[in-house]
Amino acid sequence: MLCSVGLDHADWLGDTLELIGAEKAGIFRAGQAVVLGSPNMPASVWERAAALQCRVHVAQRDFEAHIHGRGDRSEPWDFRSALCKLDQLPAPALAGAIQYQNAAAALTALNLLGVPGACERDRIARGLSRVRLPGRFQRVPGEVEWVLDVAHNEQAAAVLAAELRSQPVRGRTIAVAGMLADKDATAVGRELDGVIDHWLLADLSDEPRGLSAEALKSRLPPLRGALELMPNVAAACARARELARPRDRVVVLGSFHVVGPALAWLGLY
Repeated sequence: MLCSVGLDHADWLGDTLELIGAEKAGIFRAGQAVVLGSPNMPASVWERAAALQCRVHVAQRDFEAHIHGRGDRSEPWDFRSALCKLDQLPAPALAGAIQYQNAAAALTALNLLGVPGACERDRIARGLSRVRLPGRFQRVPGEVEWVLDVAHNEQAAAVLAAELRSQPVRGRTIAVAGMLADKDATAVGRELDGVIDHWLLADLSDEPRGLSAEALKSRLPPLRGALELMPNVAAACARARELARPRDRVVVLGSFHVVGPALAWLGLY
């Protein structure tokens, strides 16, 4: 199953979507089923599937998630494919509109594998309601809400920005951000600039490939919000708590090396 292809891990996979798509398509096997979570795949993905004579199942063609409503909250949805039809499923517990698409792709894969219960509504509903994935638009409610998301490439940052816009707060949005040297900090900053009012850049130079706060600042585009350099993630989180007022929001992003320590600082891990 391949849900999407974005510019990431360029040092290992290549510096274009075509090269990355070709590498990710390396999981395909001759004559086997392939599930694509989006019809918008690089040509290299389609070429690899054709060369191996794979049976390709594509989102919006062979399966789909029909959402009752706008799809940016917690609406029920229907799953449709030739193998299985399920009505009035609960929204995935993972936040974000994209999770409906991911769930539909996962259900398709389960049905193709013949997993017992893969088309039993009650079982699937329980799974959707109970699924947890720390650090993926993980929300911690309170007077000041914290949102933790490991978005570290342009595509993930665009999804995060869309989710933040769809769930606005009355106050400011403060970002605790840190990144690795092989990530496109410029693109991430560009995508999030419109939804972040104050940036706290955490120094990750103690981590392999980690950027210092100063180096991260140099890679970011001009930003509309204020910006501060912090010596580490814990200091950035403490500063965020100091700055935040009721109805503000703190967003932690950029790397597992940021989200992990932030979860520990919050006492959640």
